Amino acid sequence: MSEGYREVTLDVPPEVVWDLLVAPGRRDWYYRLTPEGEIAAGGRVNWKDIFGKLNEESEVVEASPPRRLVLRTRFVFAPSFAAAEPHVLTWS
Repeated sequence: MSEGYREVTLDVPPEVVWDLLVAPGRRDWYYRLTPEGEIAAGGRVNWKDIFGKLNEESEVVEASPPRRLVLRTRFVFAPSFAAAEPHVLTWS
């Protein structure tokens, strides 16, 4: 298994980022996917494309507004990705 890490710093208040992460509706900045589910610790989120097809499944590991959101997620739009272990995505 390979590991990766990428850090991006935004020059905006954490509340602005949090609101963008948890707001309803399509995320044009995140593969144009729309989340369905509860973005709260223990929640599950299904990410659907513009045609309503499931592309990604996430388990919310941690949700600490407005500073940290951790998802254990896996892509399901292609068999090779669906067979892979979930990865962790952290916004903090």
